Amino acid sequence: MPTEILLHHLNDVLGTSHKLTTDGMRSLLKEITGTSHDFGEAYGKVRHWWASPQLDGVQGLIHYASLYKREATHEVYRRHAIENSSLRSSYMPPRRVWDLYSNRVLPLGVIPTDDDGDRFGVLPDQLWTISHSWVADAERTMVWTPINNKRWPVPIPRATSLEHIRVELLNMGAEYVWLDVLCLRQQGRKEDENRRIEEWKIDVPTIGYIYQGKPRSRPCITYFNGLGLPLTTELGLLSSDRHWFNRVWTLQESLTTWLPGGLTGEALPAGEEFFSRLDALAQLVSIEGLNDHLVSELIRRRCTRELDRIAGLTYCFRCHTLPLYDETVSVENAWKFLLKHATSSSWRHSVFLRYAVDTPFALFPSWNTYSVGEPILSQMTGYRGPELNVSQFYARNAGQYYHTGYSFLSEACEISTVDSCAAEDGPTPAKVRLYFPCEGRSFAITPMAIHGVLLSTALYRIVRIRSVPYQFWVVVEDVSEPLPYHLDAQRQLPRACARPVVKWAVLQISEHDEDRLLGLVAHDQEIMYLSEAESLQRTKYREKYLQMFQQMKAAGRTHMFT
Repeated sequence: MPTEILLHHLNDVLGTSHKLTTDGMRSLLKEITGTSHDFGEAYGKVRHWWASPQLDGVQGLIHYASLYKREATHEVYRRHAIENSSLRSSYMPPRRVWDLYSNRVLPLGVIPTDDDGDRFGVLPDQLWTISHSWVADAERTMVWTPINNKRWPVPIPRATSLEHIRVELLNMGAEYVWLDVLCLRQQGRKEDENRRIEEWKIDVPTIGYIYQGKPRSRPCITYFNGLGLPLTTELGLLSSDRHWFNRVWTLQESLTTWLPGGLTGEALPAGEEFFSRLDALAQLVSIEGLNDHLVSELIRRRCTRELDRIAGLTYCFRCHTLPLYDETVSVENAWKFLLKHATSSSWRHSVFLRYAVDTPFALFPSWNTYSVGEPILSQMTGYRGPELNVSQFYARNAGQYYHTGYSFLSEACEISTVDSCAAEDGPTPAKVRLYFPCEGRSFAITPMAIHGVLLSTALYRIVRIRSVPYQFWVVVEDVSEPLPYHLDAQRQLPRACARPVVKWAVLQISEHDEDRLLGLVAHDQEIMYLSEAESLQRTKYREKYLQMFQQMKAAGRTHMFT
């Protein structure tokens, strides 16, 4: 578009009378035409400051340069966000926003701010979000639209249109919104597929931040029955696999600042059931700390790929660092990467302590066991134990897990059941005997729960981990001399002094039994849990353990004693 025509249109639309002869105006207009695909994009980039009565071309160039400076800052931030196949921070601003006034997808930097740059971890107040459930493939159509400069086809329900959605959003008071189908690159041209894959590695894991990021008062317009479709609350629809209540990705989009999309003014059938579920969901997502119910809610929901379910858990685990979204990664590897990134070591401890493993000497259960099983041990309501940290934090491999702080290791002991029949009767032996050869004494305790394998002829040490109202003991095999671990490059924590141990079992006991055993010799010691492969190499009881482990699995049990 010639600069004269562009100036005429901007003056006409924005009600101004700027002249081409104004100092610097021609340069500004050339810059705008050189960096915009059409008039709609040009209008969206300048509309906030173009109508200023003090505007001249030089000031406009400064404004325009500021916009691209912010955009460049965001790109640099994204470029340096990946370190060793992981995202260093979950606080990732979106690449694009939908400017409803210009009806164009534009860089986030077009939204005006009160300061020179974005405050870290804070999104613009004007950025609203849209949450919706995707309808079935047969009910969707792919639309090529100038809104996103036809960069990819936009999937929307056949029964609506982007213009209908835009009008409704404008009527609700929105100006800028984030809508996944427009702002998140979708599958389209074959030559653009590699670019989509690279963008998704960052953009998909950080979708939750766009909704959950501060300020939390930003409205979220929610379409429960599909993007742009009328709101209805019929019971049959609420149970549909495609309903908003039943999708994995919408859990992290569940906010108390929601506004209903698709209102028609008609009465809502079965409205009590709908709002009851909505209220229960609001209470669920507001709970801080460990929340088994939130995880259970996510696992019961439907998703297109099982990988999506694991990615959705980053919200439940409150991860500050994130694994990349990689569609080529296996489900089990994605699960291992997620555990490494769990921000709260209490979450990692919860999985480590409470769930039975399904492979020999594993530290954590497989995804299949975690997603379909129930925890063996009670929830850790008041955790007071050492952090379960992980070395090689940003690396794609599993890393080494270790305890620091007050990890209490008892003197070596033997563990067996008091009654030989107890190992076969019921889910938990009635009594367990701990014999300390060095001390020449033994204790009989009544465990609340157990999972793992234990040999009566083996010598173990016990890692004591406090919780309320029960205590957790991790039964480990001390494999003597520490391994020559390298320094952790990220945290600068020496691993050379760590005592390598093999995890065998976990016991949960009452406070009464805990008090009886407090007189045992205990000391601080940093310990390192060996991986499955290392444990099989270093253990003194490999063959006997494997034999018992296979017997345990064949019997469908979670613990086995000899």
